[in-house]
Amino acid sequence: MTVHAFDSANGRETKTSIVLGMLARPQGATLDEIAGVTGWKPHTVRGWLSGIVRKRRRIVVERVMRESGEYAYVARA
Repeated sequence: MTVHAFDSANGRETKTSIVLGMLARPQGATLDEIAGVTGWKPHTVRGWLSGIVRKRRRIVVERVMRESGEYAYVARA
Protein backbone atom coordinates (compact mmCIF):
# COMPACT_ATOMS: atom_id res chain seq x y z
CA MET A 1 0.00 0.00 0.00
CA THR A 2 1.36 3.42 -0.88
CA VAL A 3 -0.16 6.55 0.56
CA HIS A 4 1.11 9.93 -0.57
CA ALA A 5 0.79 12.89 1.75
CA PHE A 6 3.04 15.86 2.15
CA ASP A 7 3.99 17.93 5.16
CA SER A 8 3.17 21.49 4.14
CA ALA A 9 5.71 22.93 6.59
CA ASN A 10 8.71 21.41 4.81
CA GLY A 11 7.21 20.28 1.48
CA ARG A 12 8.22 16.65 1.79
CA GLU A 13 6.59 13.34 2.58
CA THR A 14 7.02 12.22 6.21
CA LYS A 15 5.77 9.22 8.16
CA THR A 16 3.52 11.55 10.13
CA SER A 17 2.00 13.03 6.97
CA ILE A 18 1.51 9.55 5.49
CA VAL A 19 -0.27 8.23 8.58
CA LEU A 20 -2.40 11.35 8.98
CA GLY A 21 -3.49 10.85 5.37
CA MET A 22 -4.41 7.25 6.17
CA LEU A 23 -6.39 8.30 9.26
CA ALA A 24 -8.29 10.88 7.19
CA ARG A 25 -9.69 8.21 4.87
CA PRO A 26 -13.34 7.26 5.48
CA GLN A 27 -12.31 3.72 6.46
CA GLY A 28 -9.33 4.95 8.52
CA ALA A 29 -6.37 2.66 9.09
CA THR A 30 -5.76 -0.42 11.21
CA LEU A 31 -2.83 -0.79 13.56
CA ASP A 32 -1.29 -3.35 11.18
CA GLU A 33 -1.72 -1.04 8.15
CA ILE A 34 0.02 1.82 9.93
CA ALA A 35 2.79 -0.44 11.23
CA GLY A 36 3.28 -1.89 7.74
CA VAL A 37 3.69 1.51 6.08
CA THR A 38 5.89 3.05 8.77
CA GLY A 39 7.89 0.07 9.97
CA TRP A 40 6.89 0.90 13.56
CA LYS A 41 5.95 -1.73 16.10
CA PRO A 42 2.30 -1.75 17.31
CA HIS A 43 3.16 -0.20 20.70
CA THR A 44 4.95 2.64 18.91
CA VAL A 45 1.89 3.28 16.71
CA ARG A 46 -0.38 3.43 19.77
CA GLY A 47 2.02 5.78 21.56
CA TRP A 48 2.30 8.00 18.49
CA LEU A 49 -1.49 8.18 18.17
CA SER A 50 -1.84 9.13 21.82
CA GLY A 51 1.08 11.52 22.14
CA ILE A 52 1.55 13.23 18.80
CA VAL A 53 -1.89 13.04 17.25
CA ARG A 54 -4.26 13.32 20.20
CA LYS A 55 -2.27 15.47 22.63
CA ARG A 56 0.12 17.60 20.59
CA ARG A 57 -1.91 18.08 17.38
CA ARG A 58 -5.28 17.79 19.15
CA ILE A 59 -6.82 15.63 16.45
CA VAL A 60 -9.76 13.50 17.57
CA VAL A 61 -9.09 9.88 16.66
CA GLU A 62 -11.77 7.24 17.13
CA ARG A 63 -11.32 3.50 17.19
CA VAL A 64 -14.10 1.91 15.15
CA MET A 65 -14.88 -1.66 14.21
CA ARG A 66 -14.97 -2.39 10.50
CA GLU A 67 -17.51 -4.79 9.02
CA SER A 68 -14.70 -7.34 8.78
CA GLY A 69 -14.41 -7.32 12.57
CA GLU A 70 -11.05 -5.57 12.79
CA TYR A 71 -10.54 -2.25 14.53
CA ALA A 72 -9.47 0.86 12.64
CA TYR A 73 -8.47 4.34 13.75
CA VAL A 74 -10.28 7.25 12.06
CA ALA A 75 -9.54 10.96 12.43
CA ARG A 76 -12.71 12.98 13.01
CA ALA A 77 -13.06 16.64 12.15
